Amino acid sequence: MRVAFVSNHPAPYRDPFLGRIVKRSDIEVDVYSLFSEDTGHRFWGLESPPYRNKVLVPEPCPPKWRTLLKLLRMFVFGKYDCVCWPGFHWSYLIECMILQVLLGKKYVISADTVSQRPTGWISFHIKRLLVRHAHMIFVPGIASRDYFVRTFAVSAEKVCKGTYALDSKSICDKVTALRKSRDAIRTRYGISASDKVFLMVANMIKTRHYPITASAFLNVSKKFPDVKFVMVGVGPDLEQIQNLASENAVLKVVPGVSFDGMLELYAMADVYVHGGKEPASTALVIGAITALPLLSSRAVGCSWDCLEDGKSGCLVSDYLSEGEWIHGFERMLENKHLWTDWGQRARELSQALDVELTVENFCSTIKR
Repeated sequence: MRVAFVSNHPAPYRDPFLGRIVKRSDIEVDVYSLFSEDTGHRFWGLESPPYRNKVLVPEPCPPKWRTLLKLLRMFVFGKYDCVCWPGFHWSYLIECMILQVLLGKKYVISADTVSQRPTGWISFHIKRLLVRHAHMIFVPGIASRDYFVRTFAVSAEKVCKGTYALDSKSICDKVTALRKSRDAIRTRYGISASDKVFLMVANMIKTRHYPITASAFLNVSKKFPDVKFVMVGVGPDLEQIQNLASENAVLKVVPGVSFDGMLELYAMADVYVHGGKEPASTALVIGAITALPLLSSRAVGCSWDCLEDGKSGCLVSDYLSEGEWIHGFERMLENKHLWTDWGQRARELSQALDVELTVENFCSTIKR
């Protein structure tokens, strides 16, 4: 069976999966990327991916019709038995899938959608047609799986979890080694060994509502001494958060780091926090992989996979409520004697998204 896996770009949350699947003997996989890099995360400093990557859309981007003709020639009328497409971001992907439906060809949709945005009748029914005719739906976790089952009545057996699968063993080994230098790492960031450190790693876009979580933490810090909140990322809210941090020493802002540099931050942290709203969040999963207790809400998709309230961390009931975040931070600090147990439970839950299990499930599902 020959499979073409088309992704948007190389990424640390996709490369471990692709690096393993290309080595399988039961299916033959070629990897393609639409673009050479994720322009929003150029600070990652990634090494070359562990697979032969063929970039489809060179820079500067050609006209969309030229890209469409290229995709049709290679994937719709090409040599592959099945093509895995990266969601519905680009019109030429939708057009390719429509033609595959008409020709009875097999394809997979990789998507992290967790809720249906308002859309026109025609657009919705085109999406439903493509989803129902897909050979498989490849999603990050439970929230996306349930969305496709609920919204489009697809069989849960046709949905495979783990599209953002991480190399948990490598991450655990690196963070375990870095924790031996925990105090030195903290000193570099102006944090003492005795501080209780909360960490959030996500670019500061509006939907992540950093001002709400930062303000809530400031309120809580008046009651609990020796706490710090490290916020990592760039984006529209960066200047506002930097200004807030300049006036409040309990807030620390790191405007983007390499992937390995990010693991240092997990190694020095005590709790992983994820505010705002987003379909998945590999950053939350890395918090679980590194055995940190979690503080988040159900508005973050991967909370459904890794966060059990009172067992692997604390669940915030309303991600837009500063009061609920205050309650969440306070509850976490009041239960610091349980952090080790909660972190271990988070790690146990995250194993369902480990790359080795994902590769096995993907291959068995696509062959079935």
